Amino acid sequence: MQGGQCGNQMGTTYWEVVSDEHGIGGSNEYCGDNEAHLGRINVFYHEASGCKYVPRVLLFDLEPGVIGAVTKSRRSTNSSARSTS
Repeated sequence: MQGGQCGNQMGTTYWEVVSDEHGIGGSNEYCGDNEAHLGRINVFYHEASGCKYVPRVLLFDLEPGVIGAVTKSRRSTNSSARSTS
């Protein structure tokens, strides 16, 4: 594993945990059962149209192998990573 890739995988895991803790599902919509989760949701997310929640920041290396690992994660629908070829 390369140095930058480790940080990217940690960042991906971080967003998986934060999303799970705040009830944000794979479609970026609130699917939790505790309305208190929404009280401070703006700390981590911006509310987009259609009651969808977008992470405030995503940081990762743009190396093609790293992009592939991030987009294959279970939270990949939350990332805005696009392949630029």
